[in-house]
Amino acid sequence: MKSGRFFEKGIIFRLLFTAILTGMVILLIHAERSPREERAGEKKERTDELLRGIDRGVDSVLAGFGIEPASTRKRIITVPNSGTSRTERRVPVPPEVPSVEVNAALNSLAKAFGGRAVGSENAKERTVTIHLEIGRIIVESVILKPEAGLRRKGRAVPGR
Repeated sequence: MKSGRFFEKGIIFRLLFTAILTGMVILLIHAERSPREERAGEKKERTDELLRGIDRGVDSVLAGFGIEPASTRKRIITVPNSGTSRTERRVPVPPEVPSVEVNAALNSLAKAFGGRAVGSENAKERTVTIHLEIGRIIVESVILKPEAGLRRKGRAVPGR
């Protein structure tokens, strides 16, 4: 061994090469995480905007059938194990409001957002539930319950 040298050239080269590789790996990991976090934030923002648009659309559809927004009960339900929530509306409707036409109008609304409306009837409770699905996720539920004392405001049937 030569005097005055603490490390050989080979060891210095290996240490320098390892330090450069470690730095590159750290940079790649950091660079990979940042766009994902930004994309997740943008996606949540777009989702919130979509849900607000659907919510306004449901209000418009119900108003088109002469149903006052003040008479509806609206609540947000958190879907377990998913981190998402959906809006549920309990809507008392006059008996002359055809639930089939409300379903068709909500389906048109859902299709405008890339989804669909799925209706089901509960004969025992005399309700019709219409779920608006976007991407196989229910984002809004409208539960129609006919009440004899109610009368609709405005036109008899929207579009006629």
